[in-house]
Amino acid sequence: MIKWPFFNYLPTLPHIHYLPTLLPADFDKIEKTANYLESMLKTSAFQQAIETVEKLSLEEQEILLDTLLKRFHLQRREILLQEIKEIRQELAEGKVKFGSVDQFLEELDQP
Repeated sequence: MIKWPFFNYLPTLPHIHYLPTLLPADFDKIEKTANYLESMLKTSAFQQAIETVEKLSLEEQEILLDTLLKRFHLQRREILLQEIKEIRQELAEGKVKFGSVDQFLEELDQP
């Protein structure tokens, strides 16, 4: 059996004997730092996208804007169609009730 040389030194390494204990406050700091870094990356990527678009000619910017708007509207349409499908399914299952606003508010007040 082959022994790797570093196995002999593992017990003497200081980081193995003195592992830090993380407290809940440390986790909060870590999470806040991660969120901050993530927002910086997003902002940076967004800023890079804007700078890239600004390098385009006005005609190219107009074509890009038109393309993005069409894609945006298609995505919104897909979301709307999915919501309609879900509502129709709930209606078929009898999960939808019809009534007035007053009846709706009364149901909200009931425990």
